[in-house]
Order: sequence, then C-alpha cells, then structure tokens
Amino acid sequence: MDIKSFVENHIPQMDGPEKVYELFKNLGYKTLDLSYKSVSAWNLREKDKESVKTIYSISNYDSNFQILLVELKTNNLQAIKDLSLHLERMIPYPLVVFTSDYRNYTFLIIEKIRESAGVWKRKIIRLTFDRENAYYTDKMIISELINKNEQIEPAKLYGTVKESLNVKKVSDEFFEDYKATLIKIRTFVFTQSINIKEAHEFSQQLLNRIMFVYFIEKKGWLKKSPRFMKWFWETYLSNAKNNQT
Repeated sequence: MDIKSFVENHIPQMDGPEKVYELFKNLGYKTLDLSYKSVSAWNLREKDKESVKTIYSISNYDSNFQILLVELKTNNLQAIKDLSLHLERMIPYPLVVFTSDYRNYTFLIIEKIRESAGVWKRKIIRLTFDRENAYYTDKMIISELINKNEQIEPAKLYGTVKESLNVKKVSDEFFEDYKATLIKIRTFVFTQSINIKEAHEFSQQLLNRIMFVYFIEKKGWLKKSPRFMKWFWETYLSNAKNNQT
C-alpha cells in the first residue's frame, strides 16, 4: 500500500497513542516504545502541568529532532501555545502532536526566523483536523511528512516537516487541482451546446460557490457540522428514494 492510501485509511482509525505511533512508523521514522512517556522529565510549570495528562516520546534523533505526543486534559489553544514554546526551548527541532480525545489533533512545529544578530522571531506552524472528518488537504499534508530516504540528520528531518506544513506549497497544489477540475467541468459544459465563454463563467462560478460552502462548512457554520454537504446529500438522496417507493 502506498503512503497516501495508508494515510487515507489510517487517519479515521487513529483513536489512541498506538495508532499515532503507527502513523509515524509508516511515515519512515524510528519510533520508541510506548513506555517512553513522562510529564516530570519536561520541567513544566505548575500551570502547564494542570493541562497535561502525559507526554509520549514517539521519536528521538540525537535529542535534537524529536516527535512528541502531548495528551491534554482538555483541548485548550492557549495551553497548546504555551507548551509548544516551552518544549521548543528544550528541543532544537520538535514536532509536537496535541490531542485531548484522540479525535481532534494538532500537529505543530515552531519555526525560528532570524530578524537580526541574536534576535529570533518564533512562528507557529500547525495543522488541525478531526480524524473522523479529515479533509483531502489534511491527509495530503500528513502524507508529505514521509521520511523518504530514512534520513537521520535532525536538521534535515525538521526541514522535511517544515516543507510539508508549508502553506504556500499546499496552496500551489490546490490551485493546480482547481485548474484541472475547472477545465474538466468547462469541457463537459461546452459539449452541451453552450459557447465557451458561458461554459467558462458557469464552471468558475460553480467552483467558487463550492469553495465558499467548503469554507463555512469547515467553520461549523452549517448545522454545526464539518460535513454538512455530505449529510445534506445523503438526506436528500434518502428522501428521494423513499418518495419513489
């Protein structure tokens, strides 16, 4: 099974720490035993300790690049930010996975950007998703985290992760897919005896409306569901079938 197929099938089933370890093992990282977990080893502030159940060490490359799984008591955005900054001071290149329920996940790194001599700006880069309702782009990004050449050099491993979470790269790939889909729809509409200008305008408007629905759906503004359109069409088709019978 190729890595994209593995991620597609695995993400919805990632309901415990074992499954998170399995994800990174299949992505090509050397994983540690599940018993490598602790809170006390990380010298957390008392405030931070109140937010954390436990911290698993999934991978450790010379103590420089580490993958950690932080199990939170509740999904708290401020706690995620504070803990990330604390861990980044202890590990040069950390990739931290946060979850409180093994359904909602945040994959996070902190990029250090040099502004001047001795002055660094920290930028949080993260991917947040619901494993039961993960989008295509979420799974695509996770697939890109693969350690293709069994790389062991910490800085290069971090580079792979940073590139995978790069928003510009994801946007570029998205618009390439958008362009290809637009051409397919336009070609089909054009075959229905509609001139090319109108076919193009219709296809563009259709895709723009779909993207708008996608945006407000992901925000949970449609029936408070991140999968409103799927629910809508399943309900519509079920009702149509029942009316026919």
